[in-house]
Amino acid sequence: MEEDGGSEFCSSPAEEEEEEGSIPARSSYLAACRVCGVRPASFLLPGTALLLRHRGVGPRGAKVLALLLMSNTSVISLDLGDNWLLGGGAAAIAEMLEENCCISAVDLSDNKMGTEGAKAFSAMLLENTTVVALQLSGNEFDDHAAKSLADAIMANSKVEILDVSYDRFGDKAGELLGVAVAENIG
Repeated sequence: MEEDGGSEFCSSPAEEEEEEGSIPARSSYLAACRVCGVRPASFLLPGTALLLRHRGVGPRGAKVLALLLMSNTSVISLDLGDNWLLGGGAAAIAEMLEENCCISAVDLSDNKMGTEGAKAFSAMLLENTTVVALQLSGNEFDDHAAKSLADAIMANSKVEILDVSYDRFGDKAGELLGVAVAENIG
């Protein structure tokens, strides 16, 4: 798997016809892929859920998706689990979620985001009031990441589900996150 992502993207004959309301429209999507240097994916279909688990999206592919989802109003659920987004891809998705007011459920489990990703999502949670379910398990978050997440948890009362299991939190992280959850009024 390429670390910078995009290795599994390919187009298909089914993409040849652009459907109105497709996510994203074929011409916009292809242009964004060219700009970011990734191959188009054949599995982007119209609907309210965008399910791209285990697709090798990578950081560059995440940037393409972030650009296209920035103002999208039809997708309400985004699953990018196990795509090696790393910190850069996580930052792109987090920035998109700061602007997108429709996506309410996000699964970014197992993407090796590290502290950079935790900081990006913490900043997003301070701005976004739409996301109510956020799956961030298995992203190599450590005690340094816990401080950012704890601050965001205390400030955001809209998130109802936050999964940070299977990360690398120690005792200090447990204390910080425990206090944050107790203080959260949501």
